[in-house]
Amino acid sequence: MERLHKFLAEAGLGSRRKCESLITSGRVSIDGKRVTKLGQMVDPARNSISCDGESIK
Repeated sequence: MERLHKFLAEAGLGSRRKCESLITSGRVSIDGKRVTKLGQMVDPARNSISCDGESIK
């Protein structure tokens, strides 16, 4: 498990701060549900994560 903004940054979507902005603006979804709170924990092996409708791995 890791924090969502760290996962997004490591996936190449930008800096952690930029990824925090993506999350708070509602552009990120986990298992089809929009996420807007920072600090969300994810397990990339079990959760489907997407940004602007595109899957991230």
